[in-house]
Amino acid sequence: MCLITQTNIMNQPAVDQYVDNLKSCPPSTDVENDNQELMAIINRQLPLIIAAVKECDSTQRSLKWESIVTEWTEDVQYVCQSDTLEPFGGTATGRNDVRKKIEQNFLALEDQRPEVLKAPEIGSNSVTLHIREEGVLRATQERYVITGSQSFEFKENRISRMELLIQSHETIN
Repeated sequence: MCLITQTNIMNQPAVDQYVDNLKSCPPSTDVENDNQELMAIINRQLPLIIAAVKECDSTQRSLKWESIVTEWTEDVQYVCQSDTLEPFGGTATGRNDVRKKIEQNFLALEDQRPEVLKAPEIGSNSVTLHIREEGVLRATQERYVITGSQSFEFKENRISRMELLIQSHETIN
């Protein structure tokens, strides 16, 4: 069973451009080569997550998620700080619950168009992306625009925490 159809979850050219922009963005600060691996993990993870969510065959979807979560710690946390934009707010802990929360968030959207606003910030154990995204909330068919940051924390080169902080949002009828 398909969780979503291939064509309606996101605007694929916009998502491809987002991933390409991340790969080509120089970090906003001087970082050691060891810390560049953190950005490489993010660059691997985003296209894999998108492919897993879009996969219609449940066996293939499971295999894709298995390869994704190997780069997460067992106790990985997902936190989304959004008091006003449902269904994004909330937390999840552990690989399976985080995977479910990510799928839930993707399933709530259509025509997703993410953008990189500025160069990623890379710390000794973290990467922060500054983003803008627009799309359609599936439940209401309202267009939305959000700006915020996505932070990824690492332990031993595995993602241990993902946090989305929605700083502003607007829905357009």
